[in-house]
Amino acid sequence: MSTLHGKTIIISGGSRGIGEAIAVRAARDGANIALLAKTAESHPKLPGTVYTAAKAIEDAGGQALPIVGDVRDDTSVEAAIARTVEQFGGIDTDFSKYRVGGSEEDPQLDFWVEDRR
Repeated sequence: MSTLHGKTIIISGGSRGIGEAIAVRAARDGANIALLAKTAESHPKLPGTVYTAAKAIEDAGGQALPIVGDVRDDTSVEAAIARTVEQFGGIDTDFSKYRVGGSEEDPQLDFWVEDRR
């Protein structure tokens, strides 16, 4: 049994790229994945949405919860955490992979997740 089996991970910025790749890999190990991303509709130059990433997670054998939201907005983060807890019963860890102003850190998401463990 994998160490991620039955664990729940919330990932911000997971609609494409490295965030999606990490989500899919964790799903193969049995993790539940909540994706928080702004991308609800595909962009001509940047394919992929929170929904296509969720499908990739499910195709890999995992359970996905796609959430359209923005980690820079407290209300959006609170709603994403509440939905994740409601769907999966809790959050075991978080991963942030997004870029806003060159930053890859997401202290706001870490704060909200830590507060609800």
